[in-house]
Parts: sequence; structure tokens; C-alpha cells
Amino acid sequence: MRRGNIVFFKTLLLVGVVSLSVACSAGSSSEGDARARTVERTVAMSPGGVVEIANVVGLINVQGWDRAEVQVVARLGRDVERLDVLQEADRTRVRVVLPRRGNIKGSSDLTVRVPRDASVEVNAVSADVTVSETTGRQVLKTVSGNVQTQIEAADADITAVSGDVRLRGAGLATNVQVNSVSGDLLLENFAGLVDAVSVSGDVTVNMANATDIRIRSTSGDVALQAALARDTRVEVTTVSGDIRADTPSPVGFMADIQTFSGDIGGCLDVAVERTSKYAPGQRLRVRHGEGQATLRLKSMSGDIDICDR
Repeated sequence: MRRGNIVFFKTLLLVGVVSLSVACSAGSSSEGDARARTVERTVAMSPGGVVEIANVVGLINVQGWDRAEVQVVARLGRDVERLDVLQEADRTRVRVVLPRRGNIKGSSDLTVRVPRDASVEVNAVSADVTVSETTGRQVLKTVSGNVQTQIEAADADITAVSGDVRLRGAGLATNVQVNSVSGDLLLENFAGLVDAVSVSGDVTVNMANATDIRIRSTSGDVALQAALARDTRVEVTTVSGDIRADTPSPVGFMADIQTFSGDIGGCLDVAVERTSKYAPGQRLRVRHGEGQATLRLKSMSGDIDICDR
């Protein structure tokens, strides 16, 4: 068995275990809520530090503010042992500590306020993650929780298995990498590099000033809307997912579009080529306007539509 398949099946097994644990938690939610408690911690933090947050089940809400300190308000679930807020050099660690054995009963909700320039690192299993009003780097990982974040300046690396991911930028130059298995991806208003990978989830990308867009999907559909500037590079690849690209460009683009068994359509008034006399493949190669941007769209069995408006 290939290494990639082994990793994939391990991921599915992990999701199954998490789902069972969460189901046990939901079954006793009323009793767990009765024993939930609220804990608050505040610690000083140096500028440009890192805040690391870990929570298994519940919510993680990270908010930037103008104070040089980290404030944690936690509503801890029934069987949670404690909340750790630890500091080591320029790193602050926030962790919900669970018993080593037994089912997880009751979820924990965290609201964490951090200095605006802090980098944020989140590890969650079945917890939804929200980040806003921060300008530092974000590294967010979750299994079945949803992710919603606003990225204002620095880079971001987002990983989700079955949760949906919604990212919104501020139109500034950033490097954004997103990986998902079955959750849908929505990325809006980024510039710089956007690299999105999905297995079965749909990918929607709405960009104004991106310079490098890379999207790869297996069975999910891809919808791209991007104004292409000079030297912009766009590469979209799917196996069975359809591709829809709306790419207006004042400087024009060079497009190379291929599908093995799907159809190529759209609003470009250019004839589609047959790649072989004996195979169903189609290809469209066109220089549109000045041709100063590069556009490559490729699918094995999905349809591809492209429009320049």
C-alpha cells in the first residue's frame, strides 16, 4: 500500500475516533453543563511573541487587542482537569488539560485575547476556530472543527480534515497555504501567494490582486474569480471536479486549458482543439490581449469554463 493511502486511512480512523468521543460528550451535555466552570488568566507578553492554543472539543476564539498581555477566559467542560497558561521565553502556551483515560464529557470554550502583532498557533480536534484582529503569522490545525479567520498582514498555514475553512484577507501581500480533506474552502481578498489543496471539498477563491494562485483538488469543484495583473500566475488542477474561472485582466493572459474527458466552454471566442483523433481530450490555447499573465487549467474528467469578464 502506498504511503499516501496509509496516511489517508489513518486520517479517516482519527476522524472516526473523534466523532465517537464527541458523540459520547453530546450524550451527557446537560449533566456536563451543570458542572462546567469559568476560569480567567492574564499574563504579560513581549511584542512579537507566539501564542500557542490547544483544545480538543468546543470553541477557540482568538481576538487581537492593543495590550501587551494575553487574557484567557475559559468555560471548562465537566471532566477537564485544568487550564494551563504557561510562558517560556517569547512563547505563551494555553492548553485545556484532559484526563488521560475516559470519555470526554462536556466541551470547553476559550476566548483568548492576544497582542495584535502576536503569532497564533492553534491545535484542535473537534473545536471550531475563529481568529480576528491580529497581524502576526497564523498556523491553525483542526480535525473536524470549522475555521474562520481574518488575515491582515503576515502568512498563514491552515490545515483541516472535515471542517469548512473561511479565510478573508486585507488585500495585502501574504503567503497563504490551506489543506483540507472533505471540508469546503473559501478564500477572499488576498494578494501574494495562495496555495489551496482539497480532496473532496469545493474550493472558492475570490481575489483582487493575487500574484500566484495554485489550487489542486481531487473531486471537489473549483470556482475562481481573480483580476489578473502583470506576471500573475494561475494554476488549477482537478481530477474529477469541474473548474469555473472568471479572470478579467487589463494586461491580458496566456491560457493553456486541458481536460481528458470533460468539456471546455466559456465566453472566449476561440476554437477548442481535439488532443487526439482517438481520444476524447480537449485543449484550448489562447493569447488574450497583451498576454502578460499566465493561466493554466487542467482536469482529468471535469468540465472547464473560462471567461474574461
